[in-house]
Amino acid sequence: MQELLDTFRGSLLREEQTAFIENHLLNADDDLLSSFLTLLKNEDLDLLLYGFLREYKNSSPRFESMRAELHKNFVLEKARQFYQLEELKEILQCFPDSTLLLKGLSLCHYLEKDIYKRSVDIDLLVTKNHQKSAIQKALQLGYEMTKRYYAYGEYSFEKGKHLYIDLHYDLSVSAPLMRIFDINQEELFLKKTNVAFQQTMIPTLNKETTLLYLCIHLVINHQMNGFMLLYEITLFLSLHSKSLCFDNLINTSNRFKLNQILYIALAIVGFHAKVGWCGRELFEKLRADTSNVHRMDQYLSNYCVQQNALVNRNRMDREFRRLFTDNFTSKIRYGTGLMNFFLKGAWLRINDKID
Repeated sequence: MQELLDTFRGSLLREEQTAFIENHLLNADDDLLSSFLTLLKNEDLDLLLYGFLREYKNSSPRFESMRAELHKNFVLEKARQFYQLEELKEILQCFPDSTLLLKGLSLCHYLEKDIYKRSVDIDLLVTKNHQKSAIQKALQLGYEMTKRYYAYGEYSFEKGKHLYIDLHYDLSVSAPLMRIFDINQEELFLKKTNVAFQQTMIPTLNKETTLLYLCIHLVINHQMNGFMLLYEITLFLSLHSKSLCFDNLINTSNRFKLNQILYIALAIVGFHAKVGWCGRELFEKLRADTSNVHRMDQYLSNYCVQQNALVNRNRMDREFRRLFTDNFTSKIRYGTGLMNFFLKGAWLRINDKID
């Protein structure tokens, strides 16, 4: 069953969903289909299959039954999404100019899909000058502060155990590595854009910085762990590669010192993509402007051969960290950040015991 799941994931990355349905589901027995749907639900991939089954021209009782079963989850997800959108409207009224929405409903706009499951978190990038006021406003909206992500340099709030706000002050939750990069928050806000989702205008990152953020999210925040993160980049490039200005993107990546992150993410996506992958031109342009590519190529070669990108990674290994610490200054900054991270975690553990 796991092999069938990986085949489905691969079909999404290579845009071969119709072939997957016809080769693996059309003649499958009922027990296999039932087990596969259960597995998809557990992996939060069932609504992706539903999206393709809705468009697939087959009215057999078997497919109608599959559509009906998946439609129940679709309705529940749409209800949850409606609730989150209403909550987001209220939040944006309180945070008019000082925040940008990361991922979430703004990403649904960019990916032109709103039927796949995401977390219930509302992730907001907050300007440095409004950190304290953002915390107060979240509390005024009825949220309670939690400690679950404090060690990562962000604040998290929950309301009624079912909805969360995460206030981010950087694009990564890895403070040690972000010390080696040079992301200009003012530039992110100057280049912000508003996207429409169900007639609601949402402030978010523009296309170029959204792609950079998706790459940071895959490579740093989740240490290349998570199929949906990989699929988001694949789909984003498929939809927007023609409208992206590659030169502007690479210039921004250079200024933010993110070329290596972008290179690694594109290399992994390209490894799984279909022939004639639309991101190839960007990858080749980036390769010419990125230092240390030979060491990264060696790492990626081992990664793709020994640990397929569809398989979860549990931690950022030592060799991976070395890719970003070429010089003595970087090693000092990284080491300082790592020490601050562990000190925060230790403080939380001590504080919990005192409470």
